[in-house]
Amino acid sequence: MRWLVPCLVLTAACGTRVSGIASDLAVSPSALDFAAVPIADTRTFAVTLANGSRAALTLHLSAPAPFALEQTLRLGGGETREVLVSFTPDALGAQQATLTIDGDLTAAVALSGEGVAAASCTAPSPCRTSQRDPATNTCVEALQPDGTACTSADACLANGVCRAGTCVGITTSCDDFDRCTVDACEPVGGCLHFEATCAQAENPCQVARCDPAQGCVTAPAADGTQCGPSDCTSAHVCLAGTCQTRSVPEGYACGDTSPCQASGHCAQGACVRPAVTALTEAWHRQLPDGADWRGVTDPSGNLYWFECDPTPDLPPCSLMSVTPTGIERFRAAVSALDSSVGSRHLWAQGRVVVAGPRGELSVHSDATGAVLWSRGSGGLGDQLIEMVADQHGQLLQTMLIGDKAEAYALRTLDAATGATLRTRALVAPVHGLVLDAQDNVYLLSGLPPPTTGRGTGGPPTPTGAGATLFLTSLSPGGATRFQVPLSTLAWPVAAHNGELLLDTGDVRSTVDGAQRSSFNPNLSDIDRGPSPLMATASRYWWRPTGCCELGCNGPSSLSLEGVGAGQASPTFILPIPGGCSAQAVSVGEPVLLTTGEALFSEVDVTGTTVELRAIEPSGAERFACPLGPAQPFPDETSHWSGPSTLTHGLWVVEQVDECSSCERNPPPTLRAYHVPRLADATTGWTGLRGAPGRAGAPR
Repeated sequence: MRWLVPCLVLTAACGTRVSGIASDLAVSPSALDFAAVPIADTRTFAVTLANGSRAALTLHLSAPAPFALEQTLRLGGGETREVLVSFTPDALGAQQATLTIDGDLTAAVALSGEGVAAASCTAPSPCRTSQRDPATNTCVEALQPDGTACTSADACLANGVCRAGTCVGITTSCDDFDRCTVDACEPVGGCLHFEATCAQAENPCQVARCDPAQGCVTAPAADGTQCGPSDCTSAHVCLAGTCQTRSVPEGYACGDTSPCQASGHCAQGACVRPAVTALTEAWHRQLPDGADWRGVTDPSGNLYWFECDPTPDLPPCSLMSVTPTGIERFRAAVSALDSSVGSRHLWAQGRVVVAGPRGELSVHSDATGAVLWSRGSGGLGDQLIEMVADQHGQLLQTMLIGDKAEAYALRTLDAATGATLRTRALVAPVHGLVLDAQDNVYLLSGLPPPTTGRGTGGPPTPTGAGATLFLTSLSPGGATRFQVPLSTLAWPVAAHNGELLLDTGDVRSTVDGAQRSSFNPNLSDIDRGPSPLMATASRYWWRPTGCCELGCNGPSSLSLEGVGAGQASPTFILPIPGGCSAQAVSVGEPVLLTTGEALFSEVDVTGTTVELRAIEPSGAERFACPLGPAQPFPDETSHWSGPSTLTHGLWVVEQVDECSSCERNPPPTLRAYHVPRLADATTGWTGLRGAPGRAGAPR
């Protein structure tokens, strides 16, 4: 039996394989947490393998995606080695897997990690960089080297280079080499060019004009141009650029044509003219007591107004439209409102917008009256302060938001859909909201310093420092163009040709808010009278010149003042007498004519004489035409003191009657009068809210 021993020993030493003991392999750590890793980034950790035996081990390591390790290795006896496991997430959220070790021995390591979004880094300025640090997933800023070329956010800087992290450059030249324009630059919009105004020559036979190469020059007026008073004996006319006196022939035309009086002819040394007649009515239409007429007109001359009528079987409120000849185009129900009190409406870009006192909106097609969209009001405490519309299909509203704590805001809506594009908080209170021809926004917000009050024709008198009033301008995209601090309440009421008119008579630049001129700064409240008018060469506005005794509920008289562009003193002051009766100073909203005159209605203090007047930029009266039918009651008075509009040779205005002996006043009437050859100006702040659409911007 002794021969068996060697065989057993040999078998033990030469066997093909013997399973090892797991404890001979130490794996550290037993779990790997990669934590948060941005998608597409890779984070790598090490796993340590230690062979505790004297025999070599063959091992295979494998981890599934998004973890990565695929390796076969031979680990010698007593050897320790590190292997690298990586995590590259391809989706957001937590990920878990297992690193599997098998071969001569087996083991496992738990793997976990989370895919997160990579930080988005945007350079804060042209001369600063912002790079993401993969280790922390944060943005790290650095300065561009000095001298690096840059493009400044200020459109008025060119050839920019970086200096200490700031883009500096030279001032952009906006010279268009046209001496008939005034060149300016604003940081947001870049170069602007406004029409230059040439002062009229003192010689009436020399006409001022602008030559692009020479600037303001004069040229002889056309032969026959009047240069002085003319009668039926002699006429002062321009001949070859000089004023000369010539005798006039029999039948010579005399007197200017007006809507109520034709020109005359000379007969035996006298001017024979037809008598002045009252304006001829073209059509009229009775309105309900709840009508809101603002003279809103579209480019085709169609008229729009908003009315509420409690008649059974009719919608409570309707948007109305008629042609210039008075034919009804449509009556569209406005379901969002049930009263005209506090409502307003305007035309803009093929849409008619009706707004309620709490910001309710109903937007209609100007072709059919169909509702394009509507929007209800916000909270019970909300209040619409002002509304304008720009040329890019946006509505802007200043609002008092009063649900919990009163706050003010400027809200911008897409007029096509009603979607809110942006909301900007404002410092209370908020006054004025107008646009210029480039759709830049102007308003006043903030609190004035303590004052002695805004009295009878003067601005508040500051009693101390601490004003927080700001005249603010925003670009069409909502960026701040400028904020100019003011010490008194003075808000925008009109804008045209680079000038912003405040209600105190101050004129500011629309580029930077700098003061252009200040006309009678001790007076104020031109916003309390009819709308101002602004043309390239002239301006008209109204000032209250007196105050009724009981609480100053209204001015006792007005003055129409004409001021040339760039001037600080009036060209003329035309008093409009009044009194403290119920009919005190009944002046209608004016219209700027193509010929430069201000057209408005005026009712005297007795309420018996009504005229449509046209005042020239010099202050001279071009005509005064009586209007209005006889009243059926002796104590009935009529007023044409509200908004009016010109369309297709017609002057359209609302007539409001008062009758003390009647049980109730007669309903208002919309009347159209023939005014041939009269049309409103094609550019400028031509009437109430700037233009016939009443959208708060110039034409």
